[in-house]
Amino acid sequence: MREASIRPTIKVYGERNTGTNYLFQLFRRNLEADLLRGVVPWYVRIPFPESELARDSYFALTSERNLGWKHCLVPPPDAVRAMRGYRDTLLFVTLTKNPYSWLLSLYRHPHHHRRELGTFQQFLNASWPTVRRENSVPEYPNPTIMWNEKNSAYLRLNGGMPTANLRYEDLLADPEQTLARLATRYSIDRSRPDFANIIASTKEREGAKDFDYYRNYYLHEQWKTELQASALHTINKYLNFDLMNQFGYEKLEAV
Repeated sequence: MREASIRPTIKVYGERNTGTNYLFQLFRRNLEADLLRGVVPWYVRIPFPESELARDSYFALTSERNLGWKHCLVPPPDAVRAMRGYRDTLLFVTLTKNPYSWLLSLYRHPHHHRRELGTFQQFLNASWPTVRRENSVPEYPNPTIMWNEKNSAYLRLNGGMPTANLRYEDLLADPEQTLARLATRYSIDRSRPDFANIIASTKEREGAKDFDYYRNYYLHEQWKTELQASALHTINKYLNFDLMNQFGYEKLEAV
């Protein structure tokens, strides 16, 4: 008789605009796994649609069980193990996007940011204030440094417990194989015989943009045309290139 497999629990972390909604829905459709919550539930969003206080309060009350907001600064492994929500069957999955394209995305969609952004150049030089549920410093000197800090924490997590550090670009290139490799490595059963992708945008604001649009935009690096030399100079002044290399990204130079 085949021994029953243990149903794993997955916690997803990733910065804003890195495809965490897409990844979460892929897991939900295709894998036999329990998913820890990373965003506030509807009963908080609907009555308090614009309230950061309500969202902060929710995670202040629940993060010991669900291990926090998906965009938070991930705590070190020892701190995670001390949380009530930690269990031996837990798998962490982090999602990282190329810092250059991510900064453009954050500028277009500055979630949870309440200050005037100004131009892209001004945005790159300005501090980024955090929210309480971010579990980090009150503000980062600039968004590039925030990318460094958040993604460094993903690698530290990998050094202490089962963690899969995924790249958004690899997920777009082949979501089926990405999930297949994850399922094989961590002994996760598939919930269906065929792979079910998410074609429509996972966010209503994106309108007609779908999987093919994002795949083409990021894999063909169309975003590069939006980066001026001055922006590249500012970004490169603060980027952690050793960290970039660990994720397999290359430094861009102005031409």
